[in-house]
Amino acid sequence: MSQLNLAVKYYGLFAQDKWAISDRGVLSMGLRYDLEDLPINEAENPLFSSNPNDYPKDTNNISPRLGFTYNFGSGKTTVMRAGAGRFYDKTHLELITGVVTAGVFSNSFTAVFPNSAADPGPSKGQRPTDPMLANGPVVNRDLLNQLYPPGSRIKNTGTVILDSPDRVIPYADMVSLGISRQFTSGLAGSFDYVHSKGNDQFMSLEGNPGVRAGTGRTQPVTRVNKNFNGSVLVRSNLGSTTYDAAEFQLDHHLGTNYMYRLSYTYSKSRGNTSGNGIPISNFQFLDNLNLDQNEGPTDFDRPHNAVLSGSARIPHTGGLMVSAVARYLSGDPFTIQDTNFDPDLNGVLFDPIAAGTYSGTGTNSITVHSDGGRNGARGPDFFQVDARLQYNIHIKGPELQLIGEVFNLTNRANFANPSGDRRSGATGFLVLNALRSGAVARTYQFGVRLPF
Repeated sequence: MSQLNLAVKYYGLFAQDKWAISDRGVLSMGLRYDLEDLPINEAENPLFSSNPNDYPKDTNNISPRLGFTYNFGSGKTTVMRAGAGRFYDKTHLELITGVVTAGVFSNSFTAVFPNSAADPGPSKGQRPTDPMLANGPVVNRDLLNQLYPPGSRIKNTGTVILDSPDRVIPYADMVSLGISRQFTSGLAGSFDYVHSKGNDQFMSLEGNPGVRAGTGRTQPVTRVNKNFNGSVLVRSNLGSTTYDAAEFQLDHHLGTNYMYRLSYTYSKSRGNTSGNGIPISNFQFLDNLNLDQNEGPTDFDRPHNAVLSGSARIPHTGGLMVSAVARYLSGDPFTIQDTNFDPDLNGVLFDPIAAGTYSGTGTNSITVHSDGGRNGARGPDFFQVDARLQYNIHIKGPELQLIGEVFNLTNRANFANPSGDRRSGATGFLVLNALRSGAVARTYQFGVRLPF
């Protein structure tokens, strides 16, 4: 367990005004300025000077905003709206913690043995050949303690993470256009289009690239900077993403006892980064980032997202209410690859295989089509229905509520993505082995609530 304290200061200045350009139209304009002061000790970072005040400062974060609404007709039941603006993010501390905890020198880091390639022994059905594991599967603790004395602060022989003097705050330029319509007193609908372009997104530049001696995964990797044993990841603003979505929503109230809501979003999210954390470009070869090869769906690309919810107060029951929500999501994207080989010789075991249809074998195996490239395939979709019964007992004073809930009413298994790596073999490659995060089997829950 480690404790890290960072004193971060945020400053913001925002001005906005609205103008009624007619009895139906309103124009709004705004301007925002943000300044973030995140002092990090960069003394051991070779990319910075020894001046303790030398750390990244992004001072030009100016964000214009523009909005417009217009009411059609005397009844004002149809409203059009549009907006555009620039929005700066904050530096997510969990994403840059590594520059403090995994620098050139550290008292805690992960060392890999051997560092330059996978040990060839296990691939041949033999014991590891590296001295640290030669008598495996037990680690040679005596040798480990000699090389890395407990409690000492020594040179990091694992992955080194460095800050960049040019690091700035990521931002997004967004445009939206929508229309809402009140059809009747109980029925309303809306449609919106949203476009967002993420700029200066965080990625990790490989500052110590290597070349593998051959295409096999156990072939050694020779790195360009002999001062470091392994990767040197430099936090940089290399990524860009785009997100486009068409959103539809319908609300219907049938008197005071019944209502339902239907919402559906069709979206597309792509970029030269996965958008998940601070990833590397897996196709970098020496100083060539090959970001064009890294283009593909982001890890959060889910084309279809539909939700249907509703509730009903059952008449003549004395207080029974029934409600339910059904959700559907497209599967998450993932990559079909084979880490037995490194055909581009860049030392990174991430090389998507050709587009096509691929199948796993055995129980719970699936067949997928891959478009090739990063995130070229898509895993299992998600569907879940949750329901709730509530009975209100009117007593003197507060109202007693008896509640019964069931999650995943249909008991559908919502699986996480399988391994897309052919090296994982018959028990792993395209075999569904685990539920996605948050997925549960059919679950019942009962409760009593007495508000006062």
